Amino acid sequence: AAAAAAAAAAALDAAVTEALGNVTSQRGVVGVVAADANGLCLGARGAPTLLADHAAGYAVSMSTRCAALGADEPVLCVETDSTNIFIKTDDELTLVLFKLP
Repeated sequence: AAAAAAAAAAALDAAVTEALGNVTSQRGVVGVVAADANGLCLGARGAPTLLADHAAGYAVSMSTRCAALGADEPVLCVETDSTNIFIKTDDELTLVLFKLP
């Protein structure tokens, strides 16, 4: 059972790593963070990797609060002079996308 769990975890890690790599290769994207429903950072690529643990928790919290307002699968956008931050939750996975304006 432990070997099967380890294999499943390795497969999930590989899938998250590949998905993050695909997203960061898109034009204008400077970073991406993936988090689980508890705000645990599952992976990060690009510029925000130093803040990934904090960004993951904040993103999940903000997405949960917006969903509580009645929004069905909200997409949050935080705009700054240097970066646009998009937050989207699907099922148990929250993605935080950092993009140039």
